[in-house]
Amino acid sequence: HCLREIGVRVSHVYSSPALRCIETTNSILLGMGMNVAINVEPALLEWFKWYYYLHDLDLEDLRRFHLNVNVSYKPFIALDEIDINEDRLDEYKRCFEFTKWIANRHKQEGGDILIVGHLSTMETVTRLISGDKPLEYNKFLSRVRNKPFGLITVLEEPCSLTGSWRKMLLPMLPISWHARLLWNRNKLIELLLK
Repeated sequence: HCLREIGVRVSHVYSSPALRCIETTNSILLGMGMNVAINVEPALLEWFKWYYYLHDLDLEDLRRFHLNVNVSYKPFIALDEIDINEDRLDEYKRCFEFTKWIANRHKQEGGDILIVGHLSTMETVTRLISGDKPLEYNKFLSRVRNKPFGLITVLEEPCSLTGSWRKMLLPMLPISWHARLLWNRNKLIELLLK
């Protein structure tokens, strides 16, 4: 509802195939009053060391349960093409390549893109496209553990000077941190803009 109230409109929507992500995406869209079909994308799955996911969801079944998934969407990468033994840097690369792909795919038509994934994929989707280097494992683990559930990250199109996407101030706080706002706003902003 907060996103709708501040006028956020999305034109393209992508979600990890994890059912919890699809349900979250569907709820976000319902709260925004938007009827945009969800493109279910295996590239957004979190690192298989943490999350072992091997079966495809039947998109027609999801539609029967009133989840607005795009049954005709052809994913950037099929589930069976992802190496379940990939290392952390492979996850960074997979998410980076996907992010570039959707940015190019929607460049002509424009519009904002909503991506819903896991805490680790939110790190891997944004880091390389913002011109940063992958984090070493302990920093990666610390970063992911210190992020709140319901995290929102906003990226703006590439800056003409650097060619990198840049992180923007958030339109709202992460869903799970609304109640924590008063504890230390400066620390919150610092954590979210890292």
